[in-house]
Amino acid sequence: MVNGRGQVRGVTAADLVAIGAPLALYPGWLPLQPRPIVGNCVIHDVGEPVPDHPGGVLLLVGARPGTPEALSTVAEAGTRGYACVVVKARGDDLTGLVAAAESATVALMVAPDEVAWRDVDKLVSAVVEAQESATPAYAQVRPGDLFALANAIAYNVGGATTIEDHNGRMFAYSNLPHQKIDDIRLKSITDRQTPPVEGDPERYLQVRNATKPLHLRSPVPEHYHRLAISVRAGGELLGMIWVLDGDPPLRKGASQALADAATVTALHLLQVRQQEDGRRWNRTQVLASLLAGRVGPAVASALIGLPTGTPTSVLAISADAEDELAALGLARTLDLVNLYCEAWHPRALATSIDDRIYAVLPMQPTSARGRSIATFALDVSETVRRTAGVRLRIGIGPTASTLDGITESRRLADMTLAALSRVDGDQTVATLEQMRSRVVLDELGTQGVLDLTLPGDPLAAIVAHDAEKNTTYAESLLAYLDAFGDTTRAATALSIHENTLRYRIRRIEELFDLDLDDADVRLVAWLQLRLSRG
Repeated sequence: MVNGRGQVRGVTAADLVAIGAPLALYPGWLPLQPRPIVGNCVIHDVGEPVPDHPGGVLLLVGARPGTPEALSTVAEAGTRGYACVVVKARGDDLTGLVAAAESATVALMVAPDEVAWRDVDKLVSAVVEAQESATPAYAQVRPGDLFALANAIAYNVGGATTIEDHNGRMFAYSNLPHQKIDDIRLKSITDRQTPPVEGDPERYLQVRNATKPLHLRSPVPEHYHRLAISVRAGGELLGMIWVLDGDPPLRKGASQALADAATVTALHLLQVRQQEDGRRWNRTQVLASLLAGRVGPAVASALIGLPTGTPTSVLAISADAEDELAALGLARTLDLVNLYCEAWHPRALATSIDDRIYAVLPMQPTSARGRSIATFALDVSETVRRTAGVRLRIGIGPTASTLDGITESRRLADMTLAALSRVDGDQTVATLEQMRSRVVLDELGTQGVLDLTLPGDPLAAIVAHDAEKNTTYAESLLAYLDAFGDTTRAATALSIHENTLRYRIRRIEELFDLDLDDADVRLVAWLQLRLSRG
């Protein structure tokens, strides 16, 4: 941090409160003369000794604030010179922990339960690294004001600057009048996306993988050379900075100046992302209320930005986390599911209710470039398993034509998930159509209701096909089921050759995706056909 005289001083827990406003960190207790934060975060497991890390930030992951282990850990952190201890309240009384922090003269910070620990870690890392690069020019930039930051970087490095994500999408650009730009930069500003240029994927890959600034020479004279660097926090790629080296040429020491700028930019990008995540978190709470029926579609539509007439489908997701902290595992999984939702559609969103995750996916032409919802669910399941070590089961509800039908889509997604959980084998994703027979029987067993009107009815499709094509598939199937699969007896009842019946049954399975090897499917199909005959 920089004081009024332009001198660099250490970051303290009080600074962390101000900088970390988007994370909603708040002080449990702050000493009058706080120790400067000069080290990164240390993740502490309850019951383990506290390692030496003077000036560091101790994250009490999984600790319950009122336990003796948490109190003794705070005392030990003070003895070992830590600048700050961060804890989550999890609904507990913090009085004892505050007293322990005051006695140990170590700052106590409280993070909201819904904030991921990794985000706290990245914020602290970015703050510590940014203080080493702090200059009066950067200190004047309001947190998260990327356009002002781009101008400050352009002035310090000496060339027109853009701050982008790793795919070339524009976050912000400088506009200092004496720094000229080429037509590539002009188009990237107007389109908010770097235009495709031969060799660009390779250059972006080079910058992404590099640990220091790279000077990239232009193969043609009408385009300027570029100085670029990746922006990271805690090892995660947050974005890139690109500076034009043309008219005027870059300042002396531009590479070091850009390296310093990258650490400052990491802090700003984290703040921007946390603000966006904060807005998304509010939307997830509204979505949870809509799915639970506590908020009407019109109100929810205004708050989450999804028109009431949008066709949507609900995914019910259960997580079998091999994580001793189930809540933390759920939060990590929810983060990953939300990332995939954003890739599906800009308005797609996931939320959690109790121990279950729900994703609401708009089913519009722009959704996921034609990918099926089942393929999307399989991708989510595989990514979460590979990334977080969590096995998901996903039940896919039918598409509701408007938000008025979203609670019904959720109900059927839950029923699909429940039926899927009782399927032997490795199947992790199922649609209502695939689980329909099991869902019908579950309803009969639990509610005493035989609901044969559920969406995805293959028997209705068979009857419609018979009417349109003048076939006799429904009659043939009923005879086959009446005879318990005995084709000879069924064919005799129909007065046809048994090979003809075998062919019809095979075509029924192919055309209508009916698995007659499944006992539940056979039972429900027989019930529907018998009842339809009166």
